[in-house]
Amino acid sequence: SKSRTNAWLRALTYNDGGTLIGASNTLYWTYGGFEEGAEISIQYSTDLGASWVTVAADMAVTNGMYVWDVNGLEPMACYWRVVSEDDTNVWDRNDQRVGVSGGRVTYYVNDTNTVGDVYCAGVGDVGNTGLTPESPMNTVTGLLAKYTLSGGDTVYVDTGVYTNQMIYVAANDSGSWTSGYMTVQGSTNYAAGGTVFDYPGAYIIYINGANYVRVNDVTARRGEHGVNVNSAASVELNRVKALNNTYGFRVGGASGLLMKGCVGAWNAYGIYFYSNNAKWENGVLWENTQAAVCKYYNDGQIGVLHSVIRQLSGVVYGGVLASQYGDYNVFDLGSAATVGGASYSKVADWQKTYNQEWHSTAAGADLANPTNLDFHPKSVEGRWDIAGGLWVTDEVQSVCIDMGNPASAWTNEPEPNGGRMNVGAHGNVWDASKSRTNAWLRALTYNDGG
Repeated sequence: SKSRTNAWLRALTYNDGGTLIGASNTLYWTYGGFEEGAEISIQYSTDLGASWVTVAADMAVTNGMYVWDVNGLEPMACYWRVVSEDDTNVWDRNDQRVGVSGGRVTYYVNDTNTVGDVYCAGVGDVGNTGLTPESPMNTVTGLLAKYTLSGGDTVYVDTGVYTNQMIYVAANDSGSWTSGYMTVQGSTNYAAGGTVFDYPGAYIIYINGANYVRVNDVTARRGEHGVNVNSAASVELNRVKALNNTYGFRVGGASGLLMKGCVGAWNAYGIYFYSNNAKWENGVLWENTQAAVCKYYNDGQIGVLHSVIRQLSGVVYGGVLASQYGDYNVFDLGSAATVGGASYSKVADWQKTYNQEWHSTAAGADLANPTNLDFHPKSVEGRWDIAGGLWVTDEVQSVCIDMGNPASAWTNEPEPNGGRMNVGAHGNVWDASKSRTNAWLRALTYNDGG
């Protein structure tokens, strides 16, 4: 094929995004059609190309590379470009923005309206760029197919119900220990319903082979797997709800998985865990029909801490029982449910056999309105009401309040907080239910007999 006869430039590096840190960030370009002695400049833009800042000038086009020292620059997301100094209409930039000096690259996804939105100023569309609040794309899958994400990048998915859509994160969209987490952030407008993915029979949130991925404030409902974390390391799920799935949280070959503030409700299995190590903290496992937690292989351990477990039938712990541990939990059990099969029908039976859960108890959880996804513990001193957006009081005080490990952080809870963390999905957070101010005692053991 024949070459062009006019001058041209091509930016070669960081076309799939990435991060620039420190002094050794090499930018490469190729060129053609220039006269001898032609010079170029290197520039960057933080406003999607509306304006450009010169990094280096009067460089020979034949150099083909420039080492950019970004030390001293403020964190930012930008494009870089190479531009001819003889004719500024001859230039080329990289295809995706990069994060510089810890700067975060942000992307946007929205549904077909802006009702209750937190991040977006426009409706989602397949033809949008996904790069600004005014131009969100309409699917996470489409955005991740268009761009390659890395550590420090965030995808904001605004309020709405995303029907027959999934969040699929593969290895090429991983973060890293040095660059940080790649984050998918859902809406925090819970009163408007938040960010909901509804996809019957699907793997809805599927993190497959990707490391350092964080998903916050997303609901996955009616799938085969609400959340599937497979062959991944250092994944965090924060305030993720898995509702009415076969498997709420299905984990296979995941190392260092942390699930915090999450809810698994009305699934067949709340958590179905294969191998490696994971931890479930400050969560709610609510009326899952077969098991709250099931460990399939005797490989690694899963811990359940500071959580509420409501089981009407089936078991709390199933599968390989010795590979599961917990403490500071509230077991709210129906008459047809057991802690771990027929041998462990009472909490005390479990405690004695496995020498654990000594700070856990069997009791009614007294949560606000689980049917409407309000899992705040009831409080005579004050409870945050999601629907009304205000503090209300109750006639009962939930056992979940001030039941956490005394050594655990509690300072994010509002006054009065008792100087101790609440258990469940709202512990050590701004909307934690308030503590009693008078002296009180709670007997923990043998509350379900034994």
